Amino acid sequence: MSFRHGYDPIQPTTPTRLRDASFPGRTVPMTSAGKELEEERPATRPVHRLPAEILGEVLLLVVSRDSSNLLEYSSPRDEVIALQLVCKSWRHVALLTHHLWPILAVSEDQLRLDKIETWFNRAGDLPKKLIITLRCTLIQHFDLVAPTIAWLLAKGPRLQHFCFHAPSPKCFRILMHLLQNSKSFRSPRPWDTIQALTLSFTHKWSEQLSQSSLCDGIPSTVTSFQLHCPEFSEGFTPTPTTAFLQRLTSLALRCTQIPSPLLGVLKLCDNLEVLTLDLGYEDTVRLQGAEIELAANSGFLLPKVRTLNLERVTRCGVHFLRYLKTPKLENLTIKFNLYWGFGWNNSPPIEYAIIPFITRQSKCEATLRRLQLDGLNLDGSSEQVSDVLLSLPHLTHLILGYVSPIRRGAKGFFDTLLGKASSQRMLCLPQVEVLKLLNFPPGDFEDLCQFLETRRPGSSVPDQGVSSQPTLDRPQDTLRGLTLRYYPVGGRKHHDLEGFEIVKVLRRSGVLVDIGPFSDN
Repeated sequence: MSFRHGYDPIQPTTPTRLRDASFPGRTVPMTSAGKELEEERPATRPVHRLPAEILGEVLLLVVSRDSSNLLEYSSPRDEVIALQLVCKSWRHVALLTHHLWPILAVSEDQLRLDKIETWFNRAGDLPKKLIITLRCTLIQHFDLVAPTIAWLLAKGPRLQHFCFHAPSPKCFRILMHLLQNSKSFRSPRPWDTIQALTLSFTHKWSEQLSQSSLCDGIPSTVTSFQLHCPEFSEGFTPTPTTAFLQRLTSLALRCTQIPSPLLGVLKLCDNLEVLTLDLGYEDTVRLQGAEIELAANSGFLLPKVRTLNLERVTRCGVHFLRYLKTPKLENLTIKFNLYWGFGWNNSPPIEYAIIPFITRQSKCEATLRRLQLDGLNLDGSSEQVSDVLLSLPHLTHLILGYVSPIRRGAKGFFDTLLGKASSQRMLCLPQVEVLKLLNFPPGDFEDLCQFLETRRPGSSVPDQGVSSQPTLDRPQDTLRGLTLRYYPVGGRKHHDLEGFEIVKVLRRSGVLVDIGPFSDN
């Protein structure tokens, strides 16, 4: 029986006749035993008694997406449709849950204005994001669908974020030309009020655009801009206008190798608050040109940047930080290359780049509150990472993502961290409130427990020089949340880490502890 015809598997029923398997059109009376089983079944199942608001939150969890991903070419469209087909109750709840509908991804063969408007109308007043991904690879094919996209942006629903994924930058130039010739439509058009624009191209950027042609047609309301391009041909680099750059509060550049002229525009981004740079696993990032090199000696001053994200960074590439100066930085994320590759032992230690950037160049150690380091090979950098953390006493959120276990017999990371803190007579991360450890080696859990025990209220290492009694001058522990995702070792997918006493103590103290196996999905 198909769910599409209104069948509700949750709604309790009490059938009195059964179908005869030998004759599909014939029914037979239910036996007395069958009736007794039906009478013993509860009148309503627990899931059917869930309030619509709670069920809506459950549906949101099912279709949730990782918001840390810079650009997604898909929306939860298929999942939302599948949930509606479960039963009438779920469809009714889904239609009333606005947060299921603000994002939609379509291809060129799905550009139906009525369908898109119906989808976004269910999102209510929430900000809406439309993603158009072109499957065609030839410019000639895009000429056939470009008028439809222009019509959608001129007469369709109001959008907050528009993502355009196309083969070539020429596709975007054609689209801008069509929009400029559509001034006869109602004003303001949806295109005229977008606040975020994402451009992604699959082919090499091989055409030279002047400043005016690159930014010509982009609405003045755009304050968030993302550019994704695999690579640029030599001498063909887009250079946005100064007025466009000064309006931006969020900028993301993701390329195999970001060209120097494109990095040089950072000095014009006076109002930038969020900066994301994908360094493309390049070991060296050199800026060219006399003016750029002169500015790079002291760093590009970004006076309002509060969030800095560096992605696909090698151990040498992290030294790109010397080009930046962010005095108000609050959030720093560095995602290292998962495979360190050649030159791991010969490359400069990472603390030589991170610590000077924070303490001397930007002088933001007092404002930095959140640090995320992904792709850490702690087998060779435990001491370096420990030095970085001990230089940041004001951190409240720390996220560490491991990629390889520490060799058998080697000191664990937290053992190294505690040793360095003890030698310097310091408290490890005294203000940390949230600690997340991803792909954590289970063998290091005892060292982690020792680290957590030193943070409990009133606990302290005895003063070796004065008294053998522990001092009680340490502040109340600030830890509020611990998330640990361990990787399976020895063929075991699950490890019994819940039984440790420190985990029970933390939970009794009101700390949210979440322990489970690591998944890279």
